[in-house]
Amino acid sequence: MVDCLFGGPTFLSKMIPVTKLNRMFLSEQLGNIIQAITSSGGTVTAMICDNNRTNQSLFNKMTTVAGKPWRTPENVFLLFDYVHIMKNIRNNWLTEKMGELVYDDGGVKKTAKWKHIIQLFKAEQGDPLLRLSKLTEKSVMPKHTEKQSVPLCLQVFCDETAVALLTHSATKNEEGIQDTVTFIQKVVKFWKIVSVKKKFMDVIRNDPLTGVIEDPNDPRLVYLKEFGDMCLKMKSKPKLRVKQLTRDTALAIYQTCYGLVELTQHLLATSHLYVALGKFTTDPLEKAFGKLRQGSGGTYFISGPTSFGKTQHPEGKASVIPDRNGRFA
Repeated sequence: MVDCLFGGPTFLSKMIPVTKLNRMFLSEQLGNIIQAITSSGGTVTAMICDNNRTNQSLFNKMTTVAGKPWRTPENVFLLFDYVHIMKNIRNNWLTEKMGELVYDDGGVKKTAKWKHIIQLFKAEQGDPLLRLSKLTEKSVMPKHTEKQSVPLCLQVFCDETAVALLTHSATKNEEGIQDTVTFIQKVVKFWKIVSVKKKFMDVIRNDPLTGVIEDPNDPRLVYLKEFGDMCLKMKSKPKLRVKQLTRDTALAIYQTCYGLVELTQHLLATSHLYVALGKFTTDPLEKAFGKLRQGSGGTYFISGPTSFGKTQHPEGKASVIPDRNGRFA
């Protein structure tokens, strides 16, 4: 998927059905796309993906600036999708054996407890008139497929949940409740900063955190680094996770936070008057595949020929002619 920063078309550049994706094949196809963009006079600013193992392996094998795995010598920034990061944080917290995450807050170790979320939900279910949060059964006790839902994730990580935990009679006096609230507030602040997609959202929402970034020394960029450092300290050891984030999640957050900061400063130092960090996401790709799945009967796995017939390209419909190896390109 190619997304233009200056308002150009967003389109699927190539779609190839594969049985098992690997780093070498992905690297080859990515190189072809980058070459096509540069030969057409374009500049690649960032590459964004979710943090599955294949994508991690791809980024790890790319040539980057020493000590900065998020930046190549050509100033291409390697980022993991912040939307997937949010889901990973919630799922790491939910699936930890004790339902707890230990984090650092100004040098003080604190513990966020998932049981507080469950306790608040059950209390509000028992008395709907005193419902203060947006929590639902699907957001608190999600099934496997529901763990992939962003709206359900944001029912946990929102201001309403933090306030409800501190004010509801069933939770406000619980031991360690402030630690849980502080963790939620930190994640919510991260989300507000990175999810801005257009100007004046800070005015519409009356929240300065949701504005575009116009200053390379903006305090929000400092916070992103602090959040990345906090999550890196929460990194678990290989095959041993005790009240920590998984190693993959912690490293992805750290790389993305620092990458977004340097990307913003780089863009502001060149031709950009402001930067909306919400543009650096895989949402356009997810939206495109969502339409293809709906057009294929709502199934998760979709066939190649059917997908290509429904895919819109700036110059018309995509080709469905296979190459010599039987691949569709």
